[in-house]
Amino acid sequence: MRTALAHGRDSSSDDATADADDVEAATVNHITLRFPDDTIGRCDEIRAAADRGEAHTVQILGNDIKCGAARLALDEVRNLAAALEALGRNTRIDPMAAMVDLLESELASARRAVVDSAPQPTCLP
Repeated sequence: MRTALAHGRDSSSDDATADADDVEAATVNHITLRFPDDTIGRCDEIRAAADRGEAHTVQILGNDIKCGAARLALDEVRNLAAALEALGRNTRIDPMAAMVDLLESELASARRAVVDSAPQPTCLP
């Protein structure tokens, strides 16, 4: 403590900064994990819309997923969602089911990557 004060810092503020960083990292991980979890459900909506021949709905859902994935830098998810959006815009229903399968697989991979990279809690000695 004496060293920190001698350098004009209060060690309690360093601890508070570290705690804030931990909270921020946990929040980012929570948001990043929610996206794949929520989007898996949207894949079912895309399938149902494709089954009903609602290409415009597929286009809208694809765009929504694409934008969310872009915000989180999930490039493969973004690319697949953009492809679904384009299929919907061009009313090409046939390839949608296979594309949704790929999207689900990529969402699962993205989720695993987030879980694997999440900061691990540390114990103080």
